[in-house]
Amino acid sequence: MPDDWKKSLPFPRHWLAYLFFKLLILALAAAFALHVAGWF
Repeated sequence: MPDDWKKSLPFPRHWLAYLFFKLLILALAAAFALHVAGWF
């Protein structure tokens, strides 16, 4: 796979920030799902 996607990222070298951002989105989605399920 070419590295073109790395160049298109706003922070190509800060892949940790990108990973953290994806984990944050997943955490928000999980919290929303639990809220809809009536756990909160």
